[in-house]
Amino acid sequence: MYKNISDINIFMDLLSHVRLSHKKYKERVNAEKSEALLLETKRKEASKLQQMEKEELEKSSSAKGS
Repeated sequence: MYKNISDINIFMDLLSHVRLSHKKYKERVNAEKSEALLLETKRKEASKLQQMEKEELEKSSSAKGS
């Protein structure tokens, strides 16, 4: 595989760069996933809050109508 000893250093340098790039990629992907989960959680909480507000308005309007 290797013809001379200098090829080994180049291979190791390339391998270290690939590992570093992969590590950065995984960190970015994980950050995007956690951000997406956070946004989804906020949306669900907001929709639950809106639903509760609608129910309160319906209860208060039905109580006034009676």
